[in-house]
Amino acid sequence: NGSPGMRLAKSVLFNGSSLALAYTIAAFCIRTISRSYLNPPSLPKLVVWLTLPLALYNDLYIVTGYLVHLATFPLLRDILELDLDVERAKLADIPGSVVKRFPIQANGSLIDAVIIGNQNQLANGRWIIFSQGNGEFYEQGREDYIALAKALQANILFYNYAAVGASSGFLPDHEAELASHAAMHAFARAELGAKEIIDFGHSIGGGVQGQNLHDLELSPEVKYVFVKHMTFGRLSRVADEIAYKTGFLIHFLNWEYDSTTSSKKLEHPEIIIQQGKNPSAEYMQAATDLKETDDVIPGVVSLAKEVFEDKECLKDKKRLLLVPESHNALMSQVFVRELATIINRELKA
Repeated sequence: NGSPGMRLAKSVLFNGSSLALAYTIAAFCIRTISRSYLNPPSLPKLVVWLTLPLALYNDLYIVTGYLVHLATFPLLRDILELDLDVERAKLADIPGSVVKRFPIQANGSLIDAVIIGNQNQLANGRWIIFSQGNGEFYEQGREDYIALAKALQANILFYNYAAVGASSGFLPDHEAELASHAAMHAFARAELGAKEIIDFGHSIGGGVQGQNLHDLELSPEVKYVFVKHMTFGRLSRVADEIAYKTGFLIHFLNWEYDSTTSSKKLEHPEIIIQQGKNPSAEYMQAATDLKETDDVIPGVVSLAKEVFEDKECLKDKKRLLLVPESHNALMSQVFVRELATIINRELKA
């Protein structure tokens, strides 16, 4: 992801260009409204023309980033009336659990993370990393995630992406979001002594996981199971389906999350969960079993469909599960138990 100096230079260049454009527009408006009574100094024309394309690219990059990672938007917590300190305190009330927060370094950012585990199982080496969906904060502590960890007798590692919640950063950044996830793997292995890692990504969290798996370092001494819950194959294809063929912008602005390509090559067990048409959970038998949409991701661009129809995929490592619940609905207690059984089976294989 580049040296700290390179990251700083890139930030200054692009964000400085955006500030230059904002100043130029503001100065023009002030002169126009005051009929030149107020006359802020103008930037040299050469500076304006040189920074204009960078500023436009950067501004579009930031706006797209807010849409992809809605929780990075500063006002979202106010809109949701979400007090993260209060929500975080509730995590400490989980019966019999030890809760501890850590700031974890990731590509120049400090990532706010928390571990939750039963006192008697903290040293068992089994950890589940949860990557949140769009607009979610770990402080919300989804009950089904906690129930899954309990059923697996696993410890939890929650985290917020860079620029989300108490994690450092002010703007959405593709490299920083990926680095946040990668840092959890490194922390789990080096600091928590993880011997088994269940990596669970919901929605955009599955996309972050999938993109990282292109080059994420996986230890031969650790057993892995990767779970992708209500996840797309490629973010650009979702944009094409629901945002009027704007997938090219995802590529151009470097916001692509591609789970399909990494899934083809993944040699570790992978469980892909998507909404189906039937009222009970089942293994996917045909592409027509998928619901047309899970209320967010169209079935045609879901990872489940792309993997199911790809003949090059390592199918013996895949478990494609269909559930009746929609995109952001909690997993049922029955399915949580079934999922825990499948994960346990994969870890023992």
